[in-house]
Amino acid sequence: MTSGRLGSAMDRWEAGDLEGAAALFREAAAAGDAQAAHLLASLLEEQGDLDGAEAAHRTVIRSGDPVYGQRSAMAMGMMLIEAREWAAAHRVLSIAADGADFEVAALADTALVLVRTELGDAAGAGEALERARRSDSPAVADLAARLRLPGLPPVDDLLAVSDPEAVSLTAFRLYRRYADEARYEEARAVCEHAVAAGHPRHLTLTYRLLGAALTDLGEYDGAVAAYARAAEDPRPEIRLPALLEQAKVIGQLGDVDETKAIFRRVIAGGRPEYALEAQACLAQLHTEAGEVTEALAALRAVLTAGETEWASVSVTLLAMLLERHAEAYEEIMDLVYLAVRNPDPDAAFKATLLLDQDARRRPSGPAGKETLRDAGEGPDRLRTGDLG
Repeated sequence: MTSGRLGSAMDRWEAGDLEGAAALFREAAAAGDAQAAHLLASLLEEQGDLDGAEAAHRTVIRSGDPVYGQRSAMAMGMMLIEAREWAAAHRVLSIAADGADFEVAALADTALVLVRTELGDAAGAGEALERARRSDSPAVADLAARLRLPGLPPVDDLLAVSDPEAVSLTAFRLYRRYADEARYEEARAVCEHAVAAGHPRHLTLTYRLLGAALTDLGEYDGAVAAYARAAEDPRPEIRLPALLEQAKVIGQLGDVDETKAIFRRVIAGGRPEYALEAQACLAQLHTEAGEVTEALAALRAVLTAGETEWASVSVTLLAMLLERHAEAYEEIMDLVYLAVRNPDPDAAFKATLLLDQDARRRPSGPAGKETLRDAGEGPDRLRTGDLG
């Protein structure tokens, strides 16, 4: 891949055009460019497409490229360790351990201590440990010197290597583990390691994860600052979620006006998967403040968007508005009737229950009878699919 085309692909990646970047990487990879295939694997892993990332890494490994083949073997090995696929991890890490880059090779040997221990190969784990201890990489050699068999190596210490990309990717994996286990101090520590490493492509995502860890620890001012750094990223899939989380933390700090302003920035970003969450959050703020017109406008945006995870909570907010604001009954009920036809089954079911409850409160008169009839037929219509 020429430096010009590589630069173009990287520019698209940095600008948030992931599809465009992936297309350029795939085109070059199809022509046999190992660097492009390796970068494609990194992009896919960042997007959460682990199967695609694994396939791309496998292509690089099979190419025999001495530089990127070794790097892809190492990266794929770490993915397989996280998945606890020990035999598969052993195969690719053995390739990385035999590669030319002494630091990557030593790091692979260190990982092989864990893998071979899990496979019950104590002798092989010992051999890998001795090779790592003889490494020309001071950081890896120091790590290996502190390992003892039998037992598992402290994978956290893989952060001590000097390659910023390796530090970042390892930190992301460790963060997920620690967050799942509610070990938030450790989650913060690995994110701070990755921030210090400063890999330019991963830095803003690292700040976003750091913001999450600080939020879990109740350190809200630090979380706001971390999310602000993450929101500097031009890629919408990094910037917009960071803004959403920053707004929620600022809301916890009590600045409602700033919270609303940030949610509106997310909506203006034009990405429905984030804008709908922002609309639902705005609707909640307006509902709690008694701002009925604004709440209904936000709820309408959600309920007219089709099937979305935010439709159900929107109906819950309609129930709160209906209970508190009788003066807006007609406007609220218009959205309840709309929600009955929502493709999200939970939202439709909740809306039908609302109709039923409202009909029981208003059973007399022609309008009340019509409402009661509609509510009584609602569950049957849901079962038959007749929501017209």
